[in-house]
Parts: sequence; structure tokens; C-alpha cells
Amino acid sequence: MGGVALGLVCWGFRQISLKQSGYGMKHQAVGIIGTLLIIGLVDELKKISGIECPWSMVQFGGTLSFIPLQEVIEQAWIGRFGEGRCFPAGHPTGSLFLLAWSAALQELSGAVSKFLAIAGLTLGFLMGCLRILQGAHFLSHVLWSIWISTTLAYSLWWIAIRRRVNPLFAENT
Repeated sequence: MGGVALGLVCWGFRQISLKQSGYGMKHQAVGIIGTLLIIGLVDELKKISGIECPWSMVQFGGTLSFIPLQEVIEQAWIGRFGEGRCFPAGHPTGSLFLLAWSAALQELSGAVSKFLAIAGLTLGFLMGCLRILQGAHFLSHVLWSIWISTTLAYSLWWIAIRRRVNPLFAENT
């Protein structure tokens, strides 16, 4: 699925006349940094969340007991993390990174941006559903991955491209 997603990014670039459209470093920065943030942040959140996978829980044949989210948060607040490494879902980010490229190309080609967003969300959701069927995640884990990825991609777009004054991403002219 990740290869399909990468192929879609390449297809999107071929659909846009990059030189004439104004494509520049800020667009590349949103795409690349967004991809790294989406994949990296979800991975880091999995390490510290302490939330169990369904197949690890006693109710579903595993060895870990269910801990309500509020208790997980309370324990994490005092520095104790649970044994689970399942939240948010990581596999969907193999396609959700397309949201970063959708955001990066939004002002250059609305059609390509919309296509990449729909493709990323659809493939990411499908990858998450497959993991749900395997017993690796609950639906909430997948939906949180989608929310985190969308928020990161479009926040980065707003910071780097949408705002008119931003010295961090200013291009040399």
C-alpha cells in the first residue's frame, strides 16, 4: 500500500506543470516534513500511550487487562506508562502521509490535492480496517491516526504556505 501511495504522489507531480505553477521550497518542505511528522509522531505516540491492542487483552484471549482511557492518562501524567503499544494505529500512516502532499499541492492544483487527500484517507482507512479485522486495533485507534495526520498536514500547510509572513519558510528570491 505504501508503494501505491508513493506512486500516487509521483502521478500528482506529473499532473502539474511545476515551473509554471509556482511550486517551490515551501511546498517541498510541507510535503517532506509533513510525511516525516505524520509517520514519526504516530510512532512515538504508540511507544508512550500504554494502550493495549485487542488481541493483547484478557477479554480477547491475551494477557493484559483493559484499562480505561482516563486511567491511562492519569498514569501517564505521573510518569507510569502501560504495557500496550497499540494507540494510535501505525499502519494507516503508510498512506495517510499523502495528506501532507495534498496540503503541499493545495494552492497549485485543487484537483490533484483533492485526489491525494481522498486516496490517502481511503487507503489509510482500509489499512486500518484490515488491522481491525486482524485484532490489532479498535476503530478508535484508526480514527485517531486519521485525525492526527490530518491535523499535522494542514497545520503545517497553514504555517508554511497559507500565512503570508513566515520567515522560517521564506524562499530566497
